[in-house]
Amino acid sequence: MVVVSEGVRKDLANYLGLLPEKLYIIENGCDIGDINKLAQEELNEEIAGLLYGRKVVMTAGRPSRAKGQWHLIRAFTKVPVQIPEALLVILGTGGLEKYLGDLVKM
Repeated sequence: MVVVSEGVRKDLANYLGLLPEKLYIIENGCDIGDINKLAQEELNEEIAGLLYGRKVVMTAGRPSRAKGQWHLIRAFTKVPVQIPEALLVILGTGGLEKYLGDLVKM
């Protein structure tokens, strides 16, 4: 069986009793060349104005139950008390976008 990470491999072995030696890891691929090309692009002024000069925590991934971004949002509410310039950015589209957006507004 192919899994995407060591964490998934451990979970399947621990919770389902599957043999770890039968679980092969093939990590999700990414195009490093494309990432490096995109990293050279200038940010638009609006986004740059929000990010520059701040301490930013950013996560990228579809908003879904499996990702658990609501934990990050709830935990992050404590950060600005000590780091007022801190900003949380969640990138991605998915089923929980509205829920997470509503949670941020609370």
